[in-house]
Amino acid sequence: MADVHLWKVEENGKIKSSAIWNVIRERGQIVSWASLVWSLKIIPRHRFIFWLSFRGRLSTRDRIRAYMDIPDANCVLCSGFAESIDHLLGGCFFARSIWNLFTVAMGICEFAAIVYHLWAERNARVFGRVRRNVDHVLSDIVFDCGALIRTWRRVPKGGREWVLCHE
Repeated sequence: MADVHLWKVEENGKIKSSAIWNVIRERGQIVSWASLVWSLKIIPRHRFIFWLSFRGRLSTRDRIRAYMDIPDANCVLCSGFAESIDHLLGGCFFARSIWNLFTVAMGICEFAAIVYHLWAERNARVFGRVRRNVDHVLSDIVFDCGALIRTWRRVPKGGREWVLCHE
């Protein structure tokens, strides 16, 4: 006999597409950081870069060098060490400057924004656009976080988010 799906009809006589999706989809490995990355408090384009960084899939120069010969594998943000995800998001002087400026008001929204904007600045330098300093990148992070916070329905006055929103 052939396999068949038996669908349960909801109270109103209709089938929910979410119920069908949960039956037919393949479930992958559950990772502890999934709810952090896919939080609605993070801008969608930031979520994607954040997800790539958690997966170790950003195309940093150390990864590119594994399959292609490139003339320089040093970090384009600080020119100091070989560019890797760990270096780019933590060990790099440029990145540390950004992290240090945000330690006071750190939240998940800001964390994802920093990862996104560090990657964006790195790409801008790699592909020959204008090099910006820490203050310019920082202002973009603050702008994005403020714009996102203003979209939240209930921002607690006096909270860290409220202060960032006004700044």
